[in-house]
Amino acid sequence: MGLVSAYCRSRWHGGVPADAPQTVSEAFDRIDEIYNSGKPFYTKDSIRAAYDQFQRSTNPGDKILVKDVAGTLIEYTLRTGETFIWRLSSEKEEEEWLIQQPILHYHGSGHLKETLWMMYQDAHYEPEKTSPFRSLQVYHKSEKLVSGTEELFQDPTLPSYDDLNLIFKEQIQVWQESEMCERVIQILNSSAAELNIKKIVAVALGGISRDVGHRSAFQHALVVSLREWFDDQQQSVCCYAQDPEYKAVDKAVLKAHGVIVIDDPPCLA
Repeated sequence: MGLVSAYCRSRWHGGVPADAPQTVSEAFDRIDEIYNSGKPFYTKDSIRAAYDQFQRSTNPGDKILVKDVAGTLIEYTLRTGETFIWRLSSEKEEEEWLIQQPILHYHGSGHLKETLWMMYQDAHYEPEKTSPFRSLQVYHKSEKLVSGTEELFQDPTLPSYDDLNLIFKEQIQVWQESEMCERVIQILNSSAAELNIKKIVAVALGGISRDVGHRSAFQHALVVSLREWFDDQQQSVCCYAQDPEYKAVDKAVLKAHGVIVIDDPPCLA
């Protein structure tokens, strides 16, 4: 199973605002209005503000305040250290998961509207519960426990470091021999030599240890090629990657190839 996030309880901070939408249709209209105005649904400042709070306090019951896209403060209650039961839809078996550090989820206009529709298509909309404009939401990372214990589950299907490193090296070679890579290098040679680039950040490329068909490894190979090209130009470039799917073996293999994994939200803050 991939990443499982645990939700944080949220509510309006300071009570329901007077202009809170009273229907799903009204909420949809407001989301469209905000989107069409060109207002960003999350910014580096808003991400940094949430991250600063994560640095100060992550105990169960602690409060994190995050503004929604309409500018209203939303209060999230942390659940660090709690456990929850995950029931697989196709099986009767139940899994116990441990709630760990807080993370951020990012929601654009389409995702906000889809979530509202899924929640309230068969139920009465209750504006007093929480904001429909929560473009930046607080969740928790979670890890599966060994049944009946407090021990973290170690997935036996994950490849070893040596096996994954070999797979990644093979995909780097496939990428570097491709016509697409040749075109990228041509573009860099003609356009990037004079640019003062100090940092490369790759986001949401997926975990290479869970990579069916090697799509993620192929994309990460591009990142390695970019770093190597700048090295050849005698330019010192720091290369980072971020994806919540990364396992420890992913991080170790990427580090060996000069790509440092940064967790979210520091990567974006």
